[in-house]
Amino acid sequence: MTVSMDAIVSVALALRGTGFSDVEWAYHPKLKNALAWLAKISTPPDPRLGGDRHMPEIGNTYLGGRTCLPGWAAWIWRDRDPAYARNMQWMWQSHGKPRTPGIGGAYPGLQGYASVVLDETIPAVPPAWKSEWFPDAGAVFRAHFPGDRETYLHYIQGRMHQHYDYDEGSFILWGKGQPLCEDFGYYGRAPAADHSRVDDGFAEALGNEGQIREFAIGAADYLRGERAGWQRQILFVKDDDPLGPNYFVIRDSVLSGREADWRVWIATDEAPDVNANPVRAQGRFAADLVVFLAEGPDTKLTSQQITRRTGASGFATQETTQRSLQWKMPPDQPVTAVLYPVMKDQPTPQFVVLPGGRVIRITGSFGTDYVWLGLEAFRFSGEGLELQGKAGAVQVRSGRVRISLPQRGKVVFQGQTLENKTG
Repeated sequence: MTVSMDAIVSVALALRGTGFSDVEWAYHPKLKNALAWLAKISTPPDPRLGGDRHMPEIGNTYLGGRTCLPGWAAWIWRDRDPAYARNMQWMWQSHGKPRTPGIGGAYPGLQGYASVVLDETIPAVPPAWKSEWFPDAGAVFRAHFPGDRETYLHYIQGRMHQHYDYDEGSFILWGKGQPLCEDFGYYGRAPAADHSRVDDGFAEALGNEGQIREFAIGAADYLRGERAGWQRQILFVKDDDPLGPNYFVIRDSVLSGREADWRVWIATDEAPDVNANPVRAQGRFAADLVVFLAEGPDTKLTSQQITRRTGASGFATQETTQRSLQWKMPPDQPVTAVLYPVMKDQPTPQFVVLPGGRVIRITGSFGTDYVWLGLEAFRFSGEGLELQGKAGAVQVRSGRVRISLPQRGKVVFQGQTLENKTG
């Protein structure tokens, strides 16, 4: 995409005032939105880059790649849409003010013009971006943005899936401002096994792309993506405190009758304990990732370590090593996992699957959470909780309770009733 934007933006600027086109291509809303999308999916500040943000290593993207494209957008739109320009200028500065659209190759489109199209005098204002769905490309989940303890997940799915890995439906995840589940960067068309996704053997070819079918944001954000019988649901539960419980519940269902492999890749230097549940994977920086497996096959959880070398890197090395948690999914056997980031000095919370197997109780010094995911609506009654629906959360804190229903359903808890009639 950065290579494409280098050509498209330079042609759009060159056409201005020539009389060769009746369209102001530099100000085209699709170009504006494409540049905004690249800014909006940028990672949290990376400790390996002195706190700079960078492009997520999705598709065919190199490691730690910073881009000047938000800076170009700020310069182009500085008069037409000053608020947009200020937000783009802020993201360019957050990338460390690079002078080229990317790394790992030539970007000749505006070579020699950086001093014109990058203007450090444009004011910079941090945007108030939240979780967002990009229908052709995927979605990003965010909490406590901008800040140094952001929680972030990028999910890739949609028809804009060319020059990519076999990675549709996969994600990368940051917790408490630290990278916890990463990609390996561009080294060729990487197989499904190199990504945090379900590999059900379905051919990934142009025209076979999946879609995000449901998306909602609020106190708890929700997504359901579908591809050839594989359904991935994600519930993002957010706390008011960036150091509090901000975590993801992920449920995968394969309805095609195919056997599948379930994987999550974790950026850790220690082999995860596959006999434990929850598994606490030691992160490389200030946070760990706790993985609680709430639903899955009776077979043994396994782990694998792999190292890949990308073609270019903004980091000190081009190599990335990760360790997996993986399961063999028999046909029609869902997997539900809680991915729960914690700081190094924070204890692991307690997880209990309540009767019926769909509702998970999570307790700690913060209070108690009840979270649930199901592909179809179901009913549950217990512990003072009455619910019907397929996705939601109850967060019990000192002196207050927050109930979230991102999809149709009804919850009664401690005498309070919340109903979502529209989804």
